[in-house]
Amino acid sequence: MPPFTEYQRAPFVIPPRCAKLSCPIPSHGSRDVSAMVLCANYPFDLSDNGMTQSETKTSDDATFKKLALSYSLARKTMADTSREPCDGMGHDNFAQRGGITNGARWYSVKGGMQDFNYLATNCFEITLELSCKKFPSATTLPD
Repeated sequence: MPPFTEYQRAPFVIPPRCAKLSCPIPSHGSRDVSAMVLCANYPFDLSDNGMTQSETKTSDDATFKKLALSYSLARKTMADTSREPCDGMGHDNFAQRGGITNGARWYSVKGGMQDFNYLATNCFEITLELSCKKFPSATTLPD
């Protein structure tokens, strides 16, 4: 567990009635979709030591890993270890880790939606990075 409480690290204000978790907060899931690499990315996105590429786990890390891995393993290419990394240099070789990554281990982001949803609403959100190309040619898309 990081040396701070999860609500102290939040880059937003928690309503006073919820600050001590005295209000009922339902748990649910969500996903965000992006492109430029192939992986399922899970919280935390903000590193606990201020450095990029430093894995920072939530209290629900095992659950997030299971959610991300269940998605990546169900896709043909995301967890394929024979696939070339999207950047061509191996900096984003997520397939070697099952097609998943902790957000802060990849790069640290303050105020990310995954962290916000987890801390403020108890929503378990992962980001699905679905393509090496942000704008693929229309001829490569399925009908």
